[in-house]
Amino acid sequence: MDPLHDPVAPTRQGYATVPLYPPIDASNSRSADDATISLFYEVVSPPSAASAPAPLSSRPPSSSSSASSSSSSSSLLPPLGPSRDPCDKVVLVMGAFCTRRMFEPLAAELARRGYHALAFDHRRCAAGPAPSARLLAADALAVADHAFGGGGGDGGGGGAQKPPMLHVLGASMGGMVACELAVLLARGAVAATAGPSRGARPAAAAAATSRLASLTVMVSCRGLQPPLFRALGLAPPARALEPIVRWLFPVPPPPPPQTQTQTQTQTQTQTPPAANADADAPPPPPPPPAARCPAVARVVERLMRDIVCPRLLDTHHPDQRRAAEFLERHQASRGGKAGDDDSGGDGGSAAPARARARAPSTSARLSSRPITYRDAYRALWTSRFHELFFFADPSVGAAHTALVFSTRFSARKAAAVASSGAPVLALVAERDAVLAPRAQRELARMLGARVLSVPTGHVGLGPWQEAFYIAVDETMRAGRVLASAAAAAAVAAA
Repeated sequence: MDPLHDPVAPTRQGYATVPLYPPIDASNSRSADDATISLFYEVVSPPSAASAPAPLSSRPPSSSSSASSSSSSSSLLPPLGPSRDPCDKVVLVMGAFCTRRMFEPLAAELARRGYHALAFDHRRCAAGPAPSARLLAADALAVADHAFGGGGGDGGGGGAQKPPMLHVLGASMGGMVACELAVLLARGAVAATAGPSRGARPAAAAAATSRLASLTVMVSCRGLQPPLFRALGLAPPARALEPIVRWLFPVPPPPPPQTQTQTQTQTQTQTPPAANADADAPPPPPPPPAARCPAVARVVERLMRDIVCPRLLDTHHPDQRRAAEFLERHQASRGGKAGDDDSGGDGGSAAPARARARAPSTSARLSSRPITYRDAYRALWTSRFHELFFFADPSVGAAHTALVFSTRFSARKAAAVASSGAPVLALVAERDAVLAPRAQRELARMLGARVLSVPTGHVGLGPWQEAFYIAVDETMRAGRVLASAAAAAAVAAA
């Protein structure tokens, strides 16, 4: 996506309580375990929906209304209530090592086009079952049904209402999870939630029709499970991968937020069930801006080298004035000078005021040399490193790596998605050095997907960004039309 975006303020945000051991398998002996975790989510809605009051059925109880109104900037808004369009809700599933904030530009664009875009962070797998695409898909379904007020969850929005149709979009590892989520939705599943008895309600068919409106997979594949592991039913242990991840990405953890006494560096919590009862707790504070850390600079340079197409990095940004203003804001916020980020070093220790005095103005930047995508990505990823990535927590990266190497999406599941009739779009990056383009096209063929092929790397669309937005919008619009037709046929048959 375009790195020159501004942070997006969510329209809705909150916590969704999901089972620590969701009943994703009939043989799961701990599916009735009463342990739960809380996942923090954010929803970006169309501008007209941002100012609309929440339905009475989805507002918090009156006992907590006074506490919520005392701090409007940090209070959690209720889940979305019923919408005029039952097919305008999108679930964004993030990839490995990344947080939900990587989807900010896409969420804002979807909201501009009339959709409610939900993004959330995956669970931290330090406790609970081994990470798998099916596990994270069950989490995504639970968060979506809570946030959008469907499925009989306890998150508000009317537990008895019909579960909503959902568009699903996943990137990289998130595409593998999105495929599993599409299977659940194609079978009409509703979220497994923890009820008053603290027992998990198994996923069940809510209706004969599918809940899947459309599926979009970006630069993803069936999984990278080795044939030997697949034959023996093995999975790489996540804990064994932690030293490797720590060695590859030696990033120190960020300092704790200045406004909080306890260190909290992630935007998702895992607490005992009793601590999850307060649904009006304030959202977790964002990580502080990345300091001028040599380790962060080295990781950013490695990311640009490995996951972004070099040709794109050296391409001039089409909006030079906007790019220059973006770099100025970035350097002023970090107290650096113009060329510090380009070197990738430790940046020195000059005083912020003196550094700002040396920083060139926008007109000076425009007259010196063109600003490239390399400059923009370096500035964004360095200044918001801990907001965008989980590299400071090796356990998260190890869990994501283990998931990728233990996943193999089957032809039977692909047939279930295809039988739902939902349109599918696959973005294939022809110069991807992380996931082979051949593997991406294989998944697209299995799903019967429309393919949008772009000459880019694993990350960064550059001049092809608008074409991707249009393709996603066309796919989701087709899904809305087909869902409406299916609903009308069901009514007529009844």
